[in-house]
Amino acid sequence: FLSVPNKLALNIAKILPIKTMFKLPFKEFALRKLILGSEASPSLILKFQNTVASVPTKTLKSRLHTMYRLKLPSNCSQVPAFYIGGNNDRLVSSVKATEFKRCFSNLQYHELKGPHFLLQANPVACARQVTKILSLLASQSSLQPSAAGTSRRDAPN
Repeated sequence: FLSVPNKLALNIAKILPIKTMFKLPFKEFALRKLILGSEASPSLILKFQNTVASVPTKTLKSRLHTMYRLKLPSNCSQVPAFYIGGNNDRLVSSVKATEFKRCFSNLQYHELKGPHFLLQANPVACARQVTKILSLLASQSSLQPSAAGTSRRDAPN
């Protein structure tokens, strides 16, 4: 995140921490609706719950506190950047992708089908997209001149 992702969600998390939410009768509905997507399997929900349960409460609180203090940077970067977002993210607004576009002049945005926890909910599509990105970066770097003035493709092995 470059700035506070969702003040309302962070404030709710202070009142109703995720570990407390796991004890409520509507936990699976909430996890599907807000975090893992409507197609989340019972096993994915259980894995998510077990993973969060294994993280110390102090760590979760610290992370929320850090997110709440984020400030949008005033400087931009020309470093190549890639943003993969879910088209059904209910926790982070698509406005946040716009912030990345403003801060990274060389940004490629990729939107995939899925919720906030996109990698967990749609791992195959994420892997395909990351593979495409890495292939693109590899092909671009092989065309870049090396320090010796020859392209990497022409450089001896």
